[in-house]
Amino acid sequence: MGLCVPKFKPPQTLLAPTEEDFRKAGTKCAKAADGRCIEYSVFGSSEADARIVINGYYALDEMPYLEPVLLRLNIRYFDISFPGLGLSQIDTGLHHHLWPKTDVEPVLAAEGISEDTKLYVWGQSAGTQYAMAMAQHFGAERVVKLGLRAPYMPKPLSQELMLPVGQPTICSLKDLEPPGTCNGRCLACTMSCSYGIMACWARYCWSCVRPAAAVEDKMGQTKAQMQHKGLMFFKKLMKPHDYQGGLYFMAKEVLLNDAEANQDKGLDVRKLKDNGFVGPDKVLVWWAEDDTDTGPVHPPWLVEHLKAEERKFTKPCGHDGATEWYHEQFLEALVRDGSPAQPSAVDVCLVGKSSKD
Repeated sequence: MGLCVPKFKPPQTLLAPTEEDFRKAGTKCAKAADGRCIEYSVFGSSEADARIVINGYYALDEMPYLEPVLLRLNIRYFDISFPGLGLSQIDTGLHHHLWPKTDVEPVLAAEGISEDTKLYVWGQSAGTQYAMAMAQHFGAERVVKLGLRAPYMPKPLSQELMLPVGQPTICSLKDLEPPGTCNGRCLACTMSCSYGIMACWARYCWSCVRPAAAVEDKMGQTKAQMQHKGLMFFKKLMKPHDYQGGLYFMAKEVLLNDAEANQDKGLDVRKLKDNGFVGPDKVLVWWAEDDTDTGPVHPPWLVEHLKAEERKFTKPCGHDGATEWYHEQFLEALVRDGSPAQPSAVDVCLVGKSSKD
């Protein structure tokens, strides 16, 4: 079996970022083997025995609301921008299960993280497939725990299991080739408008923001911090890659959603269990029963298949709550190393219950 590497004409707007670009963004650059720039940031503890936590999506320039938490938990936190987001250049032959090799390894090497250092990996929404890819790539001996927030499985697997699709296919690479098809432009316009409206609301009209995002005790942030974070997300989406970058990492060819039966599907979630990712000490799944973005079917399947520790949010919560609420408690659970959760830190605050209950 083999992979069909997609042929993709990269967007003409994707120029190589300069040192000045990274200085202005407040982030760092690691070089991939093919010369691409990979944007990342590092926060938290600088202690030699710090726990290494890795998340992929956007590399933010600061995390003032999380910094005290990271120091308290002795976490050295890596944020890595996916290809096409922020200043990370597009990998024109990317398949999501190769991302840990092509992008994560160079970042760890740039920061002097040895190959035998233990890792904690997690992802949210579309990033959960990349988090599972990290677990698959680095293995259960190195990855202490896998955390998934609002997860969904690759489309071929869900079809094989006769489950509803988690998140619909966003677009194809053809949609993203300049000047872009109508489908690609419409999707990008919708995404840009939604983020733009969110950013404007966050800055000028807080009363208009979705109630799930406006509850300070759930978010662990003040309103000012949430406004700042919303604006940073908007800038990361819109700059500097035009519309193509923000959709690239979710394209169906990148996620191998069109893989034939005799082709390598890249990521087979079922094998994670066989490879040692099983049990509440190894896998953590948080999800919401009213999440309409990634759906309410895949998380229970993952919980049952991987025998994971579960936190289910009841209504109203939605996708925003499933990915953002109680992040301090999520990190506590992620790096707990098998010790029981402190009721004051987790159980009292969370909506829903653990699969252990």
